[in-house]
Amino acid sequence: MKLHLLILATLLLAACGAATSVTPAPALAPEQLSTSPSCAPTFALKELGTVLTAEDTGQDKTAPVADPSPILLPDGRVRLYFLAGAPGVKSAISEDGIHFTIEEGARVSQGSGPVGPPRVVAVPGGYRMFVTTDAGFKSLFSSDGLTFTWEDGIRLSVEAEAHQQVIKFTPLQLPDSTWRAYFSNSFEPGQPVSQHWIKSATSPDLLQWTLEDTVAAVGREPFPMSFSETCTVLFYAKDGPPMGLAYSSSSDGITFSNEQELNTSMDAGAAVLKMPNGTVLFYHDSTSQEKGHYITVAQLSY
Repeated sequence: MKLHLLILATLLLAACGAATSVTPAPALAPEQLSTSPSCAPTFALKELGTVLTAEDTGQDKTAPVADPSPILLPDGRVRLYFLAGAPGVKSAISEDGIHFTIEEGARVSQGSGPVGPPRVVAVPGGYRMFVTTDAGFKSLFSSDGLTFTWEDGIRLSVEAEAHQQVIKFTPLQLPDSTWRAYFSNSFEPGQPVSQHWIKSATSPDLLQWTLEDTVAAVGREPFPMSFSETCTVLFYAKDGPPMGLAYSSSSDGITFSNEQELNTSMDAGAAVLKMPNGTVLFYHDSTSQEKGHYITVAQLSY
């Protein structure tokens, strides 16, 4: 009898052990771990007002004042470069990035030949400006941000793009201290949307550039922003339908996706500036019958 009870107890313990034992799940490999998208931000604009108008530059309101390029100065002020039509590239200065005062003179005169929209970046010892010319993209250097001198050579020639006119050469410094610039072919009324593209080039020093083969986006007038070390956001104008400003994101700075439209009816001249307090300011071209051509600023939130 005792033997039968011992056997029964042993069987019951085995059954309980079998019912409660759990086989460990295999560990997931890193590429199998479920993560949320790390480079798909969503943005919205809150308009803050007019920065400057064509009349502020002493011209008629129909003068093509446009194409802002903001720079944060070491003292915390903001300098805004822009194309002012006949005078060439001018600038304005601001304490807060919203209220600006036009600075005297032209940073680049049209007298030395027609120049297109400026893009300015801070470099050791000063500032480098990239402008569009008939030959392609050229550059100028300034130690104070006001007096610019032409640099020798062409940064990227029109021959590199089958003699198409190109605009808005906008460099972005990468985590490894090299540079990638984005640019587009210029807008021509009636030109098919499919012919408007945004491409990129890379450089170790902002002077020697290597063209990349990939088309980053279908659009024009790009402005890149580093959202994080592994995420680049590209703002640009869409030709429609509908027309307007849009943005895409990329984890490698080459292949962009997740295109979304910004909540604005404007369709050109976008430029972004990160302020020391974390605010992101978004400058863009505007036009109305009342004001003519002018530049506005908005706060970019995400």
